[in-house]
Amino acid sequence: MITSYIAKAADTLLFPLLELPPLVVTMILSFTFSLIVLLWQRKVFSNKNVRELKIRLDEIREKVVKLKNRNQEEMDKIMSEMLRLNARIMKESLKVSVLSLLLGIVLLSWISFHYSGYYLKSPLPYVKNINLVYFYVILSLVIGVVVGKFLEVR
Repeated sequence: MITSYIAKAADTLLFPLLELPPLVVTMILSFTFSLIVLLWQRKVFSNKNVRELKIRLDEIREKVVKLKNRNQEEMDKIMSEMLRLNARIMKESLKVSVLSLLLGIVLLSWISFHYSGYYLKSPLPYVKNINLVYFYVILSLVIGVVVGKFLEVR
């Protein structure tokens, strides 16, 4: 029910795509979704603060390996520092997750509203047909991995 409202709201921006074949629309939206999320992720994680946090975290990990149960009090301090740095890095990664979640909800709602009755013939032996919505999800994941390698995000 709510997905239909989200899809109708997304129609204001995506209505020109309805003129194209469903498979082409799915491919365009998959590529666009993956590119937007990856560029945002690259922007967030190329941030000087995040790079410094990761470098500091690696230094602390090296200390942990060197200390190895020698001084418990110092190990506790180091571990609390690691937890603090990891929390800051997680806060930055949450920005990427929120963007991909919101954009994914909008695009999945729109695609399922308009193309839920469309199926593609599958080349897989046990799957004869695949719903266009599932194809969009799989294609977005594959494009995300491939484009992420080229953009050196992952």
